[in-house]
Amino acid sequence: MKVITYWRNSLADADRLNLDLSKLSSPKQIAFSDIERGTLPPAIVEAYFSKDKYKEEQVIDVLLAPVVAYIKTEHGATLKKDLKVLVPLWVPAKLHKEGQLQVKPDAFPWIPRNFLEPCSSDIIPIGKLESMDVFLSSHRQPEENWTDYWNYALNLFCSVTGQALSAFEHEQYMRWKKAFVSDESVKRGMSKNIIELYDDIRRKKYIPPLLKSYASLEDTQLKPLLDDMDSILQSGNHLGQMSNVFPVSESQRETIHHFLTLNEGEILAVNGPPGTGKTTMLQSVVSTLWIKAAYEQTEPPVIVVTSTNNQAVTNVIDSFGKITENPNSLEGRWIPNVHSYGLYLSSISQDENPGFQTVYPYQRDEKKPRGFTTKLETQEYVADAEKLFLEKSSSYAKKTFTTVKEAVEFLHGELKQTVDEQRQLIKDYHEFLHINKIEQEKYPQGIEKALADKRDELEQIQYELNTKKQTEIEWNKHLYSQPWWMTKLNFFPLKGYVDKKRRLRNKIFMLSYGYDEMEEDEFTTSIQTSKKNLQRDFDMAQEEFELVQKDQQWYQNTRNVWNDWKNKLRLNEEEDLLSRLDSGYRYNAFKLATHYWEGRWILQMQNEFSTNYEDSRGEAKQKTRWRRNAKLTPCFVSTLFMTPSFFKAYQGESIPLYKFIDLLIIDEAGQVSPEIAGATFALAKKALVVGDTLQIEPVWNIPKSIDLKNMEKFKLASTYDDAEKTVLNKYIGASNGTVMHIAQRASKYQKYNEARGMYLTEHRRCVPEIIGYCNRLAYKGRLLPKRGSESDYPLPHLGYAHVQGVSEKFSGSNRNRIEADVIVNWILDNQERLIKMYEDQKLSKIEDIIAVVTPFTQQRQLIQTALKRAEIKDMKVGTVHALQGAERPIVIFSPVYDSSTESGYFFDNGVNMMNVAVSRAKDSFLVFGDMQIFDSNASTPSGLLARYLFADEANEIKNIRISSRALSNLSGAVHHIRELGEHRRVLKECIRAAKKEIHIVSPFMSSVAIEADGLLEVFADTIRNGTQVTIYTDEKLNEQNERQRNNFVKAKESLQNAGVKVVVANRIHNKTLWIDNRLLIEGSFNWLSARRSPNDPWCRYETSLVYKGDGVEQMIQQICSDLEKRKVMQMA
Repeated sequence: MKVITYWRNSLADADRLNLDLSKLSSPKQIAFSDIERGTLPPAIVEAYFSKDKYKEEQVIDVLLAPVVAYIKTEHGATLKKDLKVLVPLWVPAKLHKEGQLQVKPDAFPWIPRNFLEPCSSDIIPIGKLESMDVFLSSHRQPEENWTDYWNYALNLFCSVTGQALSAFEHEQYMRWKKAFVSDESVKRGMSKNIIELYDDIRRKKYIPPLLKSYASLEDTQLKPLLDDMDSILQSGNHLGQMSNVFPVSESQRETIHHFLTLNEGEILAVNGPPGTGKTTMLQSVVSTLWIKAAYEQTEPPVIVVTSTNNQAVTNVIDSFGKITENPNSLEGRWIPNVHSYGLYLSSISQDENPGFQTVYPYQRDEKKPRGFTTKLETQEYVADAEKLFLEKSSSYAKKTFTTVKEAVEFLHGELKQTVDEQRQLIKDYHEFLHINKIEQEKYPQGIEKALADKRDELEQIQYELNTKKQTEIEWNKHLYSQPWWMTKLNFFPLKGYVDKKRRLRNKIFMLSYGYDEMEEDEFTTSIQTSKKNLQRDFDMAQEEFELVQKDQQWYQNTRNVWNDWKNKLRLNEEEDLLSRLDSGYRYNAFKLATHYWEGRWILQMQNEFSTNYEDSRGEAKQKTRWRRNAKLTPCFVSTLFMTPSFFKAYQGESIPLYKFIDLLIIDEAGQVSPEIAGATFALAKKALVVGDTLQIEPVWNIPKSIDLKNMEKFKLASTYDDAEKTVLNKYIGASNGTVMHIAQRASKYQKYNEARGMYLTEHRRCVPEIIGYCNRLAYKGRLLPKRGSESDYPLPHLGYAHVQGVSEKFSGSNRNRIEADVIVNWILDNQERLIKMYEDQKLSKIEDIIAVVTPFTQQRQLIQTALKRAEIKDMKVGTVHALQGAERPIVIFSPVYDSSTESGYFFDNGVNMMNVAVSRAKDSFLVFGDMQIFDSNASTPSGLLARYLFADEANEIKNIRISSRALSNLSGAVHHIRELGEHRRVLKECIRAAKKEIHIVSPFMSSVAIEADGLLEVFADTIRNGTQVTIYTDEKLNEQNERQRNNFVKAKESLQNAGVKVVVANRIHNKTLWIDNRLLIEGSFNWLSARRSPNDPWCRYETSLVYKGDGVEQMIQQICSDLEKRKVMQMA
């Protein structure tokens, strides 16, 4: 119960940290100076202490809002309702009856979590959560003096935001002239339903088994994975598949088989990297449970899929409404207006999506909730449903049904036959595999050889036995035929002579039959013993022979049965049986169950109408309602914030439906903080938890320092330090935990060492080049790319455009205006071409093709604003938090940093951020930024990305519009060079025009380009005239498989032989040329590289800017300074 209490109070703290001024019961205006002074006006004090509940009090708890700002009109439409008012700092305090403000023990001032990075809202953050956490953990809060406490609050605010509170400004908000005070009567926020459920659990002191498993601090004991044969047997319980188009993958199937072993109170974690078919696997699980209940003619299961991520919830409900089916007699639904297998349980405030089947929570005295299912529960609709159902079922059965009951009984018979036949087929298949395995182990050389060997052995023993028998006969004859005198004269003194003769006679007999000499009796016994042993050996060999024959018959019968199945199924040798079952038996079983439940729903509704049944909010009738709904939609989808409000009854008080949900599925569990999900586990019997801890983490609402104090306070640990050492690593914390981590600890299976639980591995979303990066970055090569490469795709799959922008701090975030302009211009310039590229995929809007991801909210704001000016209003632009769960053919990444920031990039803090950003792109991931920040030698996520980006010169995007540096001290005009031919002409002209020196920065170099342009002769002539020629290049960019390309080596040697000074530098990407400090050219054209294709539509529009004038010298000096820092060696 300690963990439950801790989670409950963590949620309450999170609500306070995201406090909305409008949810305070009695806010009153005061002056900023009142708070500074520590005394409130008498009228305000009187207003509070005159309330009945405070009349007897000397001191009350209050909340102070020293600064309040309201959304500016131009930003109002883009922000949610709860973000319309900004209170950048809350200060809890005590108010004395005499008007003095006092420090409130065990409380602290805070900046609302919604306004701190990382955040997923549209608000421009004012600081970072990490900064607030650092301040709170490193500064001791004053506990007595108000002035010290107030200064502490001001210092906190300045430390986190970089602004003084008194001078606070925000781009999206306008500051109000007054401050506010309120008592602490706060309306609960989004967590209201979850907190109420936690409170009920604590009040009843009962923790249901599934919640007990989830809240345990002990890891579940591991069990071995099912072996191949056990897995085949378990596949007999895998009954359903929603689509007949594609089978499940191997790892999906393995996961389903292990899920089907779960008992009540157990949790299975499924590690699902991007694009590995999590939804397909879930659909198969849901359909299997639905079919099982139909087969057994019980009530349908209640299955709930939930998450905190709205995108995840939307994706699931969307997928259940878009099941693809090849045409067949069972396809579709047999009742009108039901198009999805999912029912969306929405909050009352959500706008209804016409594509979703939606229901809403009960309101006040409603007997039925508003929404989709209530609209169906009318006599008129049921009559229409009956008519269509009888028509469809009669058509399928090829006979006429006059009642729904007849049709339902027929459908159940068909379902039972389908399931029984599938189970028998799998049993026979298992037996077939079993006998093959046994034969290999028992008869390594084959059973026919074993039979032949055993037959030979029998014949050999029989021969030896017959020989012994014949020897015995001859021996007896030998004894019987001995001379008369040997018997008659066998007495002294002739006995010795007679015995000698007898022995000699016996010896001759024995030797003639291959025996050593022995006494008569001993020889007789020996023959009898040998004969007996041979008979025993023969009997044993005969028995073994018969057993082999039985095995042969068993194997043959089993193979005959399997061959009959193969012929019936027309299964070829290369085909996988279980995959065939997915699109055959399992799909048919699902559709039969679907129509069976539709008929059951009609019968139930008719019965309710005939008996004047009335819904109510009582426990029994609520359970009846959910089972009734489950007859039409096997899956209910909701957020974790709403689920508790749906699964409760009311009989004078709220009654949570504990252990009512048959299966709870948590999707995108790596993004769910544990305290948000915990209460919902109490409502379910077992759980399937799907997610990826290597994608984006939750936006935790509680700073680590406060979380550790809560762990100590609620006795999860004895001290603050103990909490950090022993509890945080259990991942139950509100500042570091995830549902996925907890589910991994609770899983009894472990597929791979790095993560407990099952693991989906077949990736189908991205081209291999893209997922290859993620595979190496995060998944240790576990992912198996199933989508083929596209060699004729016109963009690089992993590409970049070098943009030398300027990164600047702004409003608590970072931005790069040049980078933003280049991105927007590139989208506008290529919009028509890209739409045409994807017209066969029916993507007619650029917003459906491109998404832009950036680490910084300010950069997102810049790009969004520029796109909206260009009438592109709905493009997905945001931080990786906003793109989690979304995908596009092309993703553009805007890193924002420039080369002045050497390291410590935000996106290199772990693998998660770059993993999400790259894996959102299906066809092409393009980096638009200062490529000098990407160090291919670094062991960071961006360093690994650099190795992929710079592996081929063809990965560079050249057709960008370069923003002019727009330096105010430039006296000459800036003009453009475009097209390949013009660049080649200008290059030669500049070499010849240089008087003292010419410098060329060419990251890539190739002898092919140098020879094609005839540059060696031009360089030689210029050098002979006394001009110094210096070329800067990057050896790392010119490597392939960690070796320098031959054309690069040849280029270096030929340039050096011509007298050119070649300088090697690290991480250079600007293509720059300058002569005599008087002319500078910068752009996208690689001066000395091999890209010389005038027909390349993406690179033929290369552009460079020519700068002249007094300011040029300063620009050249800056470039020289930067190159000097990057210089590795001078080669000539």
